[in-house]
Amino acid sequence: MQKSLEARIQRMEDIHELQQLMGRYEYLHTANMHDEVVDLFATTVPVKIEIPTWGVWEGMDAARRCFHGFHNWLMKEAMGAEGAMMQHTLATPVIEIAGDGHTAKGVWMSPGHEAHTIAGKKASIWCWGTYGEDFIKEHGAWKFRNHHVYLNIYTLFDRPWTTEEPFRPAGALPPGFPDEWKPDRPNTYDWLYSTRAVTELVPAPPEPHDTYDPATDYIK
Repeated sequence: MQKSLEARIQRMEDIHELQQLMGRYEYLHTANMHDEVVDLFATTVPVKIEIPTWGVWEGMDAARRCFHGFHNWLMKEAMGAEGAMMQHTLATPVIEIAGDGHTAKGVWMSPGHEAHTIAGKKASIWCWGTYGEDFIKEHGAWKFRNHHVYLNIYTLFDRPWTTEEPFRPAGALPPGFPDEWKPDRPNTYDWLYSTRAVTELVPAPPEPHDTYDPATDYIK
C-alpha cells in the first residue's frame, strides 16, 4: 500500500512538473528568449521539432538549430523584434506518465495571438493551435523529446476564419535564410480550418502506457 501511495504521489509531482515545463516554454517563447528554450530539450536522445508550415528539425542538435538558429534569425532578421508578440496560452491538458516513470506524453489546446510583420507591415493575427508533446526524464528533470505544434486557426484579427478562402501563414523560408538552420524535412501534418475542412482528433490525447513506444511519437 505504501509503495502504491508513493507511486501515486510521484505521478502527481511529474504531471505538475510537466505543466511547469510547458508554461516555462510559453513564457520564454513570448519573450523571444530562444536560447533559453534550447535548455528545455533533451540532450541524451535525438529530438524532433515540428513547426507548422516550416517543417521538421530532428537530431541531437535539433533544438539548437530550430530555436537558437531559426527562431532567433526569424525575429532579428526577417520580422524584427520591435512591435512583435507571439503569445500562446495553454488549456485542456491531457498528460500520461509512462508506467516506468521515464517518459510521458501530453496534449494541450492553445488559443493565441500574434503581432508581426507581413508584407512589410505590422499585422494583428489570431493563431490557435494544439501541442502534441513527448517528454523524457533526464537526470531527474523532465525535458522535451518531441515538440509538435499543430495549427488550427490562423487569420488576421478582423477577418473571420470562416472566410471562404482561409488566410495562411507564409511557408517559404525568407530570402537569405542560412542553410545551417533550415529544417530537415517537410511537415508531417498540415491541417488548417476552412469551411470545407472536417475536424480530426489530431493530436489524439495519450492513453495510459507502460513504457516509451516510438510508434506513438507525436512526430513520425
